[in-house]
This record gives sequence, C-alpha cells and structure tokens, in this order.
Amino acid sequence: MKILETKQVSKHFGGIKAIEKLDISINKGEIAGLIGPNGAGKTTFFNCISGVYPLTHGKILYKDKLISNLRADEIATLGLARTFQGIRLFTSLTVLENVMVGRYSRTKCGLWGALIKPKWAREEEDSVKEKAGAYLEFVGLKDYRNELAKNLPYGCQRKLEIARAIASEPELLLLDEPAAGMNPSEVKELICLIKKIRDTGVTVLIIEHHMRMIMEICEKIIALNYGVKISEGTPLEVSNDQKVIEAYLGRENA
Repeated sequence: MKILETKQVSKHFGGIKAIEKLDISINKGEIAGLIGPNGAGKTTFFNCISGVYPLTHGKILYKDKLISNLRADEIATLGLARTFQGIRLFTSLTVLENVMVGRYSRTKCGLWGALIKPKWAREEEDSVKEKAGAYLEFVGLKDYRNELAKNLPYGCQRKLEIARAIASEPELLLLDEPAAGMNPSEVKELICLIKKIRDTGVTVLIIEHHMRMIMEICEKIIALNYGVKISEGTPLEVSNDQKVIEAYLGRENA
C-alpha cells in the first residue's frame, strides 16, 4: 500500500529547475532512502512534501489524499513529520519541553492553550508531559530530560529532534541527513533507532550522504541528480547503476 506518491512534481526557482517531473512512491512500513550529490534537489523535495514550498507543477498524495495544496501545519496534522538538515531545537528550553512542543499538535489546547493554561489545558499538559517523557525514553534520552537542549552533545541533539518529530505520532517520518556530523558509534545507534521507529509502524524516508548507513538500512533507494530521478530500486541495484556512479564520481573520459 502506498503511503506517499508524487506525480510529475516540479519546483522551479526562476529559471532554476530544482525538481523536474519527479514521480516516486513510498510504501507503508518501509524505510526508503533519497540520495544524490549536493544540489540534486533532495531537501527541496522534502520542503515540497512537507508544505514549506508550493509546487510549480504536479501533485503530492499522502494516503491517497491530495496534500500539495495544503499548508505545512495542515500536512503535519495529517500525520507527516520531519527533521531538518540543520538542527532546529528550542535551545533555551529543556529536553523534555522540546518534545512537549512536538506533542502539542496532537492536543486540543495546542501550544497557545498550554501557555495560557486554563484548568482543562493544565490537565492535558500533564498527559503531554508524560507522553514526552516516554518518547525521551524511547530514543535513549531519559536521563537528559531536565537539561537545556543547547547543552546536549551533538549526537543527542539529533536524537532529540527525532523524538520531537515522533511525538506528533506521524505515520510518515522524513529525516533530512540525520547522521550528519555523527561519529561511527553514534551512526550505529541511529540505525538501531530508525529501525525501532519503523517497527512501531512508522514509514521512514531518509535523505543521507552516509552511504554505508543508507545501504544498510533502506529497502528501497531513489537517486536524484539535478532534480531528476536517475535510479530507483534496491540498494544493490542503485549502487551498481552506472548513472548513479557517474553522478557521484563523474563520467570517465573516453
């Protein structure tokens, strides 16, 4: 069953075709990877899916529902969450409070109600706090709950972003270079965490330059170059595709 499908998706910035006529489909319950050289259009594509950028052309379907005409917050409410290439934490909030922010999208009071705090919102906030604590334990950050986010080690900040994203209970999670800047030990932990998330029923789509990780964790890989899909298939099929090899290494001169 398809959870995400794009049809002829294009995004142009003036004369620059960042994405051009892109057709992909992601099946429910799989871990899929999106690869390509710098400037291939990967993050632009994530921004289109999540409602940050309006499309120039094409359609995006999430669980067979057209979402390419929706705002980012409306898309998130439907069950799609993401992380960003650059860490975007609330650095002056605690680790627990960061995850609570992600959880508010699933409450009646929302973030503003939590700030004003009528009685019913205070009761709901207790539930939010409990759930946030459970997500911190899930990602292995339980002992950091009262630390300021800015004081976390880098790898833990990455995990915190993921915890905040899954606190909104998504069915599809977009991870934009989650292994960037991580050491080998942290990458191993990240691989285990992503598999653990998938095992809860969440579909995962990952942008990543860490090729060993992407080849190990993904069932399907989609390769882009200059905004165009150049390959799609299993890790073995894509890694042996001459178009992919040329995109990364350049064409050999005759």
